[in-house]
Amino acid sequence: MVNKRFDPLGHIYQIQQTSLRNELICCTYTGVHFIKVHVDKQYSTMSLHLNPLCYITEQFVNKVIEYDHGRFLAAIWDATKYVLIDHEQETMGEMIAHPKQDEQQVRCWGLAKLPDFSLSKLPFIIARDNTGLVLIDIK
Repeated sequence: MVNKRFDPLGHIYQIQQTSLRNELICCTYTGVHFIKVHVDKQYSTMSLHLNPLCYITEQFVNKVIEYDHGRFLAAIWDATKYVLIDHEQETMGEMIAHPKQDEQQVRCWGLAKLPDFSLSKLPFIIARDNTGLVLIDIK
């Protein structure tokens, strides 16, 4: 068993595997963070290393989805917005506002790619939140 505390992360809300080699993504109260998993086969050991680069700092990110290799859509809990992240380019894209952000506080509960998702033909992520279902065009 490996146990490691990453103080800069605070509360980790979601953690998931990515398509990036030996890399995990975390949604936390302090943004989106990446953790590299190092495996030493010679000594049969494993270690976890926090990437110093993080995104959307000082905001609670509760959901994230990888929609293409190294590219993510993250839901910002407190801002009723979504943000595109290209981790391979180390950039954040535009903020995408929820269509009902002015009417009520929106809380995202889940993200999924539409069936037959394609960046060129069907570039939509579906979000499940307290207002219902929302299609997000990530193109």
